[in-house]
Amino acid sequence: MRFRPSLHFIKRVLTRVSIPIFIVLVLFYVGLFTKLLFEKTIADLTFATGIMATATIVLAGLTYWNIHSRNAQEKRDRKERLLNEIIEWAINITECGTEKEITPMSQIEGDEMIRRFVLARATELELSFTRLKGRSQYIQCIVPISEQDLQKIVDNLIKELEVHIDLFTQTRGAILYKPGTKENIEARDMMSRKVRDHKLELDKYANEVIEEATKIKSRDIT
Repeated sequence: MRFRPSLHFIKRVLTRVSIPIFIVLVLFYVGLFTKLLFEKTIADLTFATGIMATATIVLAGLTYWNIHSRNAQEKRDRKERLLNEIIEWAINITECGTEKEITPMSQIEGDEMIRRFVLARATELELSFTRLKGRSQYIQCIVPISEQDLQKIVDNLIKELEVHIDLFTQTRGAILYKPGTKENIEARDMMSRKVRDHKLELDKYANEVIEEATKIKSRDIT
């Protein structure tokens, strides 16, 4: 006799088999969804990390450019300030006193009051140039190392400034010494003329310093 399963039996078997299958399917789809969600999260995180890395690089580049630009501007400002100090020093030399105000000895030999006035004036001028000479060491230090031409011109001006001060010292000594002879009076007049003539030479060197420093400003700063 052949076994024929009843409908009730078939339903019971299907019920028992379908529940595990359903659970397996649910677990499969949950795992698949979890995997897709994890992969998407990883992808989003990678994308966000890339954006952050790019932003960091851009920010670092902008920061470097800003610092570099500020440092370059500070260097230009400092160089301009130092060049202006050199120019001002040279201008002060050209404007320092007017030696023509020293009256020739032959005109003041017989007037003691005038002689004393001229002596005071000569001493004042000598001290003024000496103060400018005292600043020359600082000027030599602030000349840019790369500007050899300017350094050479400044050195020449300082040497001429020393000569000029020495001429003033000699002229002042001539005013103090009063031998009363025509020959010595003429010699003292000659010292006064040397001072006036050398001032023209001194001004020439000072103007060369001004021109060279101004040229550097025009080339590197403005």
